[in-house]
Amino acid sequence: MTPEDRLASQDRLAVVGDVHGMMSELAPIIQRADSDRRHLVLLGDLVDRGPDSIGVLRAIVPRVVDGRATWIKGNHDDKLMRRFAGNPVVVDIELAETLRQLDDAGASFHEDLQRAWGMSLLWARWNDHVFVHGAFHPAMATKSPTPVPRRGAVTALALYGETSGARDGLGHPVRTYAWLDEVPAGTTVVVGHDTGADHRVQLRSTKLGGKVVFLDTGAGKGGCLTAMILPEGIFIPDPSNIRSR
Repeated sequence: MTPEDRLASQDRLAVVGDVHGMMSELAPIIQRADSDRRHLVLLGDLVDRGPDSIGVLRAIVPRVVDGRATWIKGNHDDKLMRRFAGNPVVVDIELAETLRQLDDAGASFHEDLQRAWGMSLLWARWNDHVFVHGAFHPAMATKSPTPVPRRGAVTALALYGETSGARDGLGHPVRTYAWLDEVPAGTTVVVGHDTGADHRVQLRSTKLGGKVVFLDTGAGKGGCLTAMILPEGIFIPDPSNIRSR
């Protein structure tokens, strides 16, 4: 069974925002998912920033390999795995620490990590939901994410979201949101990557009548980790930590 088919066969999910090495916050979500027999969906960026990237990977990698979790590719994950494969990337302080932790993990775990990464998806569909790290493209509503598309517009949106090409005063890409207008009625897109200033779940309605859930609430960045429980549509650990627009 492919990762896509396995996800499609699930009745109950726990969809987790960007973890960024915060194993202490991920652990109770995993415990809740296991006790409820829910399939985990990770919206990417498992690593960097927080203190325990290797702990997060040790928890998630076996679950991806044995089918208990679906790993959506995030830009931090992608950069790590490109570096892990020997490709040239800029190694900043955060990535250097993740690589150091991985160096201590051993060859057997490295093989498991590469296997799990090979099973990860740029986006995934479940009922009327689309899960993606960065931003939505209409192709995601109809096309399979496997085989992995060549790097182009869809891949860039999936990993990095939509940007203007400019950078802000801190050197970060300026994000834009024209993609919201492409989400059709009857579709709910759940994304990570984009942390609101107040570290709350953001709920948006789109011009075409679709819905978007911004699930990154700032884990490893001064906020907390949030998961969306489906099909109930509630958020844990704090159901009130939401903002609608």
